[in-house]
Amino acid sequence: MAFYLYLNTGSVNHGCEAIVRSTCKILNENNKAQIILASSNVEQDKRFHLDTLTEIVSAATWKNIPQHVFYYIMRRLTGNSKLGMRELYKDFLKRIKKEDIAFCIGGDTYCYTYPEYLEVCLDYIKKTGARSVLWATSIEPSAMSERMISHLNNYDYLVVREEVTCQALLGKGIPKSKILKTCDPAFHLPVVKTKLPQKFDEKNTVGLNVSSLVAGEESSRTQNAFKTIRLWLQDLLVSTDYSVCLIPHVYGKGTDGKDDLYYATMLYSEVPDTMKSRVSIVDEELSCVQLKYIISKCRFFVGARTHSMIAAYSSGIPAIALGYSVKADGIAADLFGTTENYVLNIDKLQQPGSLKKAFTYLIANEDAIREQYTKKLPMYKESIVQAAKIILKDKENTVLNEI
Repeated sequence: MAFYLYLNTGSVNHGCEAIVRSTCKILNENNKAQIILASSNVEQDKRFHLDTLTEIVSAATWKNIPQHVFYYIMRRLTGNSKLGMRELYKDFLKRIKKEDIAFCIGGDTYCYTYPEYLEVCLDYIKKTGARSVLWATSIEPSAMSERMISHLNNYDYLVVREEVTCQALLGKGIPKSKILKTCDPAFHLPVVKTKLPQKFDEKNTVGLNVSSLVAGEESSRTQNAFKTIRLWLQDLLVSTDYSVCLIPHVYGKGTDGKDDLYYATMLYSEVPDTMKSRVSIVDEELSCVQLKYIISKCRFFVGARTHSMIAAYSSGIPAIALGYSVKADGIAADLFGTTENYVLNIDKLQQPGSLKKAFTYLIANEDAIREQYTKKLPMYKESIVQAAKIILKDKENTVLNEI
């Protein structure tokens, strides 16, 4: 038996890296079978040493320009939008055997445009007789079309990482027997000690992660959200003695040409010179386990990237999510029973004082929040271990108890 992990897009998004690392850890602790990672950016994954954990094969990339052009023309001529997609994953798919388990680790892929290529992959996997798992998913309920539900029903297991998605799937008629509700695997991500930034005041620093998904330059709404964050940051430095560390979690040019470091640098440039001595920035690209170490040394954390937030949550750090999708609301609600004061979406960030208000709540309730982590995290983290055991032992499908 082998485990196949697919839909990895590369490790400069350190959330993707975190899912791979923590999934390998969970699987290895329960079964020492070979793990094969299908990645669309093998170079990135090797740069962050994922090849020490798993064999990596290239997938979802055209081998040459003529091949890409040929299938593009054929799709236009035939109207078959899936034509050639199997070719993208052929080298990976042809290795899967009946005794294997294929884990789609795309996380929130189903939140966005409908992923036809996953139909192609899943159809092939089912034909081999291998078991199929949608691993650690979040899905926007409004995106759950009839076609998507029909497709999701073809997985043997849906490992769902928060209650919002779980209830939406049940409401759409997905059988309870297919659903395993768990935490995100990255709650099991270890840390690797690394040098803290020079101006980092250990245990009195507020970590801050900003991304274009919530606060950027692409629209008036994201610009307003960025302004809210900037004003809060300046007020924090004036009215408290906290230090601040700007912590990117996605490096490298994204689809909009701007990564987290771009926005961290922009924020830093707008800090008055008289206060820059209390502000540090992680401008060296580190691995997710090193970034988690830095986040774990913060007193509080405010983050846009889901896996920067998971690094904070799993380290017991009081935190506010700058949410941009269902996963932010769902994970916070699972941990705290509410999203109020724990999640600020882009609508709330249109209000200039919203982040200051939520952070004031965080400070006032610091001890209670840390106590909540102490009570909640052990059972919460165990949920995905139990799900892995169910999948690996191929026991009768069951729904995990409420987290």
